Amino acid sequence: MREYIKKLISKINLAVGGSSQTKETFHDCMTVASNVILHSIVKAIKKSSLDEVPIDIRLRIASNLTADINEVLMPIHSAIEGDGKKCHFDGTEIARELKAIPNDMQIEVASTTNDEGVQRIRTSVGKKIELDDFVLENEDLLREMILNDEIGKA
Repeated sequence: MREYIKKLISKINLAVGGSSQTKETFHDCMTVASNVILHSIVKAIKKSSLDEVPIDIRLRIASNLTADINEVLMPIHSAIEGDGKKCHFDGTEIARELKAIPNDMQIEVASTTNDEGVQRIRTSVGKKIELDDFVLENEDLLREMILNDEIGKA
């Protein structure tokens, strides 16, 4: 699959040739196809009860979809843009739609695939917190916030 994606990216780079209309057309085609597939999956699972499709399976589906989209589709979107910017898919909305996580939670998925094609996925679920740069750069303040459980409560 990796070789196929590399060849496809090369073809896209040749076809786009800097044309913003061609880039937009490629993005639109990929987006429509992806959304149809995702919508079908979500619709089928959403109608199932938690007994039929338990939360851990729903979470695994959301994680796998997110990982595959980020490993396969997002590099193609990045190639279409051609500006070196890496595109990223946030699986939070799909996890919520699948009823895998509550609306106040977020999902973070990190994945890698080795040369043998074995994919490793790490999924984290929790409430997202925003910290300004001052807090992030101030190690003592960050440590104090952790010890006071201000971050841990989020």
